[in-house]
Amino acid sequence: MSDWARWFCAVLATLRLTWSLMYEDGPAGLLFCLRNCLGAYDYGEQSGPDGRPEPKTASGHFFHCPYCVSLALALIAALLALFPSLAGDLLLAWMGIAGASMLVVRWRPWRI
Repeated sequence: MSDWARWFCAVLATLRLTWSLMYEDGPAGLLFCLRNCLGAYDYGEQSGPDGRPEPKTASGHFFHCPYCVSLALALIAALLALFPSLAGDLLLAWMGIAGASMLVVRWRPWRI
């Protein structure tokens, strides 16, 4: 895979994995269970600056912030892009194609 394609796939892979970890339940509810076990839904008494309740744990806060999740995933994607290997390229291509298809489905001009 060329360098520009590898980096483009890394961006799309980061987008797709961030979306999955933040908003999807995953197969058999695994991602929901992961967020639940890490305290993303364990709200405390305090409310945030916008008045909404916030999670009690640091990991719960982490999973409530798409920017935080994407920052962590971007590090992994950058390492895969910087140090190419067949397995890394396959992973970036797989998740990159999934990210591109997610963009097409979410922002398509037609509705089914």
